[in-house]
Amino acid sequence: MEFSRWQAIVVVTFLILPLFQSVTPMPLSQESSITQTNIREDHSEAYTQHAPIIIDSKSDWKDQGWPGEGTEMNPYRIENLNITDTGNCINISNTNVHFLVNSCYLSGTPEKAKHAIHLQNVSYATIKGCTGSLKNRGIVLQSCHKCSIEKNDLRLTNQSGILINNSTHCYLLENTVLSANAYGMHFENSTQCTIANNLVSRNLYDGISIARGDRFTLANNSAYRNVRTGYTLQDVSNSVLINETISSNSDEGVMLSECDNVTITNCTATFNNYAGISISSSSNIEVSENTQIDNRGNGISMYDSSSIWINDTDVLENEGDGMMIEYCEAITVAGSSLKNNEYTGMHLYESTNCTIQNIYVRTNVWDGVYVERSPYCTITGSKFIINGIGLYRSEQAEIYDNTILGSGLRISANQISHSLHDVHNNTVNSKSLGYIANTEDTTIYAESYGQLILANCTGVTISGGEFINTSQGCTVAFSSLCDIMHTEARNNTHHGFFLHDSTNCSFQDVNSVFNSYEGFYLRDNIGTQFQNCEADDNGWSGFYIRNGDGARFSGCQATRNSDAGFDVYASTNCVLERNRAWGNGDNGIEFATSTSCEVTDNHVYQNSGHGFGLSSTMWTLFRNNTSANNNLNGFNLYDCTQCILQDNTIMNNDRMGVQIWMGSDNNVIFANDIHGNSQNAEDNGTDNSWYESGVGNKWGDYDGEGYYYIPGSAGSIDVYPEGFSSGPDTFPFEVASVLRVVALVATAGIVAAIVGKEVYEYRSASESKKEEHLLHQYNRTEIGWRPCHI
Repeated sequence: MEFSRWQAIVVVTFLILPLFQSVTPMPLSQESSITQTNIREDHSEAYTQHAPIIIDSKSDWKDQGWPGEGTEMNPYRIENLNITDTGNCINISNTNVHFLVNSCYLSGTPEKAKHAIHLQNVSYATIKGCTGSLKNRGIVLQSCHKCSIEKNDLRLTNQSGILINNSTHCYLLENTVLSANAYGMHFENSTQCTIANNLVSRNLYDGISIARGDRFTLANNSAYRNVRTGYTLQDVSNSVLINETISSNSDEGVMLSECDNVTITNCTATFNNYAGISISSSSNIEVSENTQIDNRGNGISMYDSSSIWINDTDVLENEGDGMMIEYCEAITVAGSSLKNNEYTGMHLYESTNCTIQNIYVRTNVWDGVYVERSPYCTITGSKFIINGIGLYRSEQAEIYDNTILGSGLRISANQISHSLHDVHNNTVNSKSLGYIANTEDTTIYAESYGQLILANCTGVTISGGEFINTSQGCTVAFSSLCDIMHTEARNNTHHGFFLHDSTNCSFQDVNSVFNSYEGFYLRDNIGTQFQNCEADDNGWSGFYIRNGDGARFSGCQATRNSDAGFDVYASTNCVLERNRAWGNGDNGIEFATSTSCEVTDNHVYQNSGHGFGLSSTMWTLFRNNTSANNNLNGFNLYDCTQCILQDNTIMNNDRMGVQIWMGSDNNVIFANDIHGNSQNAEDNGTDNSWYESGVGNKWGDYDGEGYYYIPGSAGSIDVYPEGFSSGPDTFPFEVASVLRVVALVATAGIVAAIVGKEVYEYRSASESKKEEHLLHQYNRTEIGWRPCHI
């Protein structure tokens, strides 16, 4: 008879759970108004005063005269009592009769008091409608069976509000636990318990904590503003969380650790300080139809777990990643939305065999899905808007049947296997995503591609492409003898063109403008050639080369980039000739940690940094360049050795013409025209020479008598100085250039007309580019001139 009653309770509980969904959780404004002093102050007067109760056997119920018969239909009753004591208010043990503790007020002094109600080795108890406060714990069940705790109000306990240990088939329904000095509810070594429609808030530890549990059901509970997590489940199996509301907890909303076969369904986690849901060292977890929104960490975090399914879940506007998946295996994310998160929509790190399918990704700050060091992952049937896919040092990905708008696919690899994937039937901005691997001697007419990626190709020519509003316009990796010509990359969220680990590839008449990172990014290449290319208005440098050897830039232009125009880092044997760098946000041409390069006939002017910024550079020749009207120095040498500055024109720079810093030694500076700078030179290095073979420099401030003494701690002297006869140049750079050309020829009128036409066309083209934000090719005929020395 008793067993059938408890079967009926189980059935009725699950039948009424849907009705509980209509119970509105306490709003934050109402919950936050609860104070530690709001504890039903009239209880002490409403109930009958009574001494503490101790029942230690079945016979004690009759012996003490409690009403009832101990049956399911007529349980023993303890009702409407006010018990205040430093010990346990009600202590019942070693009974298996039905009894009810109803509407009692139980209190004490928390630093001395024990528990409001303590049950041990008890079955068939119901505790209902009681208020417990200022006790060590509110309600404690140890080794109990089929007990029910309903509609109780427990506050300000010194430890947990409710503690259930080594018990089975217990029911906790519609209780309120506030401001406990430990857990709101804590379960240990218990099984088959149901926790429904409870409020746990402002507790010092977790709202609900379950350790070493099996077959738990949590439904329609609310956990607000707990100092640690909303819910913590550790070593819990075969359990369900449904319709939970978890908000504003100081750590995670829900944390699962070492769990197996747990389902989290239709739960909402918001405004938690860390992840909405955190899963670690667990397996066979299903998270479906949940909402993770506005958490201050990740929406969902997974660590060292396997066989996790995330289905139909909204992960929105979290301050970290939408989903962070680390060291996991066999994770499936399907039918979910990842939108407006502060980092990536989803970040996989060192995880294997993961599947992402039919998801919707939009406007996360970084990538939509970023796969880092994670092999054998699949991304399919998904839609990406303003976010794309990033693969970083990952192997054998499958990417197919995806739609990407306003972004694309980025692949970053340091070995060839990281570049070889199965990529097919994807679109970027309504054009095909071109992924071409292991191909030789082919010409690709790129008009039909929204983005193009070459991997392990030889002798491939790309012509006529226009890659706009994607992530990385064109990527060439681990390839050789490939040519890119008459192609443009514009308004991409990363680099316009990315070339790495490739040999003897070339760019001709290629433009890269308005990209968020570099216009051209080159890494670990040999023998790259650039001819008549432009990099304008990019968010970082125009041309950036790292760890390159033998690169050559001829007749190229870098203008109005936010960083350097040309940036050469850790590279050797590079040649820059007949290029222009002007209006850039940092240095016009920059060399760092580079050796044995040659820089000739370049025009560098009106840059916000130095004209030429050199650091840790050796054995490099700078000859016949012009560095003018830059905001800092014309040439800046920091920690440079055995570089040569010869036949350069260095004028009208706002700080120094040439500045040599301490740590720079054995550099040679001669045959240069240095004039019109705020200060023409300063040398704080060691053993630098300002003349060579009887040839010094021409100085705008040399008075024609004696040596020219270079300011600075080095005490350097130009033994063979010459004066610059025309004095400081106060004209804008292009006008000054015209005047110099005029001074070189006898037929001044004719030459002035010719040169003036060149300058006019050059400036008109630049202004047109600014106004229309479109890249134009124009006549790059170089104006060959040298300063006139009379």
